[in-house]
Amino acid sequence: MNTHPYDKFFSALSHPSRLAILHRLHKGPMSVLEIVDTLKTEQSGVSHNLQCLSRCGFVVARRKGKQRIYALNGKLTKQLLKLIDNHIHKYRKGFV
Repeated sequence: MNTHPYDKFFSALSHPSRLAILHRLHKGPMSVLEIVDTLKTEQSGVSHNLQCLSRCGFVVARRKGKQRIYALNGKLTKQLLKLIDNHIHKYRKGFV
């Protein structure tokens, strides 16, 4: 079965935990433990969701000692989130 790339793209963005991670990383880079602490959730879930976001190109990771620091993947992801926010704001009555 061939899955259309749109399916994976929107699936990655439709998960509430992944959206929370993206919104948090919009404020700046964080380690997995900082994300876990901020979102008050399980480390395994955060790690799993970060893998998905990384595979889809929404986040990147860099090593800092034993930690991995995650950040949004450049301007494109930030622009995408802003575009989505603008769309929701403009058509918010349709999302209620």
